Amino acid sequence: MRSLAITKLVVAGLLCIVLIGQSRGDGPQDPKALQGTWTAVKTELAGQALPLTVTLTIAGDNYEVVANGRPDKGTCKVDSSMRPGRMTITGGEGGPNAGKTFLAIYELEGDKLRICYDLSGQKHPEAFATEKGTSLYLVAYQRKK
Repeated sequence: MRSLAITKLVVAGLLCIVLIGQSRGDGPQDPKALQGTWTAVKTELAGQALPLTVTLTIAGDNYEVVANGRPDKGTCKVDSSMRPGRMTITGGEGGPNAGKTFLAIYELEGDKLRICYDLSGQKHPEAFATEKGTSLYLVAYQRKK
């Protein structure tokens, strides 16, 4: 009888841990929540602030970004099963990134989205940070209403 009570207590504790983790954003995120238009509020490249005007639109598996008036389009594959979420971004035909692949991580909290891109395309970044001598590009977005 006592072991059954302990088992129930352990199960209840584990359930609480899972629910708290999901409410903090540690659990899987619905990739559909990324859909829409986002405006950059902060951009940073290789440890330096980068004064860019950036708008990102995600529709299905496609993206369109306009940076300082220069458009670029392509595909964006999302893996929301990882923490942080991962993206594989491939530039479409005719744009400045045509045929290039960039790996990124993302974090979504309500109407705020952070994406850290590895512009070398070699690996997914490990953190939402950049540093001098790297090809890491970090953007903080706000959902456009």
